[in-house]
Amino acid sequence: MEKFGSEKSHWPDPHPLDLKKYNKDINNLDSSILPNWLRDFTDNLAEATQTPVGLSIMLSLSVLSTALSKKAVIKVKQGWREPLNIWTCSVMPTGNRKSPVFNKMIQPIKQYEKKLRDKFKLEADESKIKKEIVKERFKKLKNQAINENDENKREKLLDEMKKLQQQKNEINAINIPTLYTDDITTEALAIAMKKNYGRLALLSPEGIVFRHASGLYSGNINLNNLKKSWTGDESINVNRVTRSEVRIDNPALTIGITVQPSVINNLNKDIFRREGLLGRFLFCYPNSWVGKRDPIFDTPNLYETINERYKKAIKILLNSKPKEKKNGDWIPHIITFDDDAKQILNDYSKEVETELREGGRLCAIRDWANKLIGNIIRVSGLMHLANQIQFNESNLNWSKLIDEKIALSAVKLGRRLINHTLKTFDLLDKAEDYDLAKYILDKITKGKAMESSGDLIDRFGKERLDKSILYKLTRKKKEITDPDALNRPLDLLTNLNYIKLIKESNQGKGRPPSPKIVVNPKYKRF
Repeated sequence: MEKFGSEKSHWPDPHPLDLKKYNKDINNLDSSILPNWLRDFTDNLAEATQTPVGLSIMLSLSVLSTALSKKAVIKVKQGWREPLNIWTCSVMPTGNRKSPVFNKMIQPIKQYEKKLRDKFKLEADESKIKKEIVKERFKKLKNQAINENDENKREKLLDEMKKLQQQKNEINAINIPTLYTDDITTEALAIAMKKNYGRLALLSPEGIVFRHASGLYSGNINLNNLKKSWTGDESINVNRVTRSEVRIDNPALTIGITVQPSVINNLNKDIFRREGLLGRFLFCYPNSWVGKRDPIFDTPNLYETINERYKKAIKILLNSKPKEKKNGDWIPHIITFDDDAKQILNDYSKEVETELREGGRLCAIRDWANKLIGNIIRVSGLMHLANQIQFNESNLNWSKLIDEKIALSAVKLGRRLINHTLKTFDLLDKAEDYDLAKYILDKITKGKAMESSGDLIDRFGKERLDKSILYKLTRKKKEITDPDALNRPLDLLTNLNYIKLIKESNQGKGRPPSPKIVVNPKYKRF
């Protein structure tokens, strides 16, 4: 709250008090930002399924992230590095064919993982058999040592047992790799990532990750592991009494999900925004094709040549290697920008910073916008490596600099996603929240009229409208059960630039004065 006496500070324009204020001007995403082989596939898939191309574009970024995370990091400048894992969330109502698009996009990952798991399963079975043989031999020697009366022979048996124990320890446990999952609790996340060099992808056509993060299964809300697995330079430590310690340095979680608007609408806004979880996602809210789709036999097929090129390209990226493996972890390659690309990103960071100011387009979503540049840098790295695909060879040039063209494409995506995010965040403010805020604003207007006429002091004994008087004016409303019930609508009115709550300093002992309510002079109704 602001201190008393700041009423004359600059007031930005109030935002429209309805849920559709940003529903206009939602530009479709442009596939021209992608490498040719990926652009061809996303365009063809969108046409074949009669879905917006933005859905395919966002999922393609999560697929690239699945293939490349922890293999490289982007050195932005001294002391600032960005990993390559990103989180995408596409919001579309039911009936928009999200699942068919999703399944086609992740098909090469499923196929690659199956071959990998089959290979590792053979090695895991062989390792298990070796350990069982050693275990049986150890057991046999132990029984012999127990029954051996000759001290020299017993010592020899003990020496053999020590060698067997060492041999057993040297037989490495083979973890069958899991590249992605469609459902995992935040508790199990660390364990699964530990088995996969600290990386994992959560790819799902539903918003199950939000349910788990809300604590609907465990009854608790713990977002720490999720947040750390996006940041890329923190460690996850899980040390429970009933389990062995799990430590992951530089964890990298990829998320690619599609959800219905109701999933976002039902999120606990206070928790998910306060904890910064939603700010990490790149949101897309594509315009629906429902009601405008072509008849089934008038739509193009998914062309086999385009599909096979896509699968081959993703396989090349999946087969790419980190710089080295050390102590069970991956050491990534370092990639960076050329001077022209740096200038593009520098200019865009100025543009974003300006929009973050009070009254700017990004002011209401600062939690998201403050991470936008970092996310766009990550997208630049993914598209830079994907753009290197040469189908006659399989090696990537990790030393090549990210150029101006790639940076411009990533910035173009960032600009387009702003309105998509504003529309998505609107869903967090439920219709009933806006209806109640409108009612409260009407009562504030009435209170301010009483303040001007002098009726306020006659009726309530105070010269200026404050929260305690507002409660008396609104308590007949069934939603206003106590003074705290005013907090949410007052927060919304504050965020939309209609009012300010002015806190007076406490003069002496006792309960502090109720905050004064000041109305934006640009609000035309008052």
